[in-house]
Amino acid sequence: YYPVDPDIELATALKNADSKAEKDSIKQISQDVTTRRSINFTNVRLQPKSESVKVYDPSNLSATYSYNETEKRNINTEYSTDQNYRGMLAYNYSTRPKAFEPFSKSSALSSPSLRLIKDFNLYPYPNQVSYTLETDRNYREEKLRNLSDPNQIFEPIYKKDFYFNRLFDLKYAITKNLKFDFKAITN
Repeated sequence: YYPVDPDIELATALKNADSKAEKDSIKQISQDVTTRRSINFTNVRLQPKSESVKVYDPSNLSATYSYNETEKRNINTEYSTDQNYRGMLAYNYSTRPKAFEPFSKSSALSSPSLRLIKDFNLYPYPNQVSYTLETDRNYREEKLRNLSDPNQIFEPIYKKDFYFNRLFDLKYAITKNLKFDFKAITN
């Protein structure tokens, strides 16, 4: 059926059209079309060259990029375009440091009352440090069709957003039984 006048079949509306341009116009506004395009590169990074990863190794960095676009048109919408760009750069360093236990082998601290001193341990540096920079850009443009009065044209509607997020994460096992986690998120 013809969407502008649902009592008439589409074939009849096309047959009653005066020109090829009018037929093409009827076909175009009768179609409900959605087109999507996308490209993604997720967690792109270098592989570590050795088993022991250092703080300054490039393999601690990773990058992500994505682009998504959706275009729509139908009887109520002349056109609608949504575009989303996302980028992320992340640094992540994880390790398992060895505990510093200065009194563990001391035979002078063997009594049960001095066990607390003998069991003293300390990790020299954090277990994990990560920092992420993330950007997100959204763009939307939409133009509606006026079906009740075709002579009155609606102006397009625009929406633009840009977000920049920063995430910091620190995990530090100060001792075997005392752990410290810190997270900071900035939008």
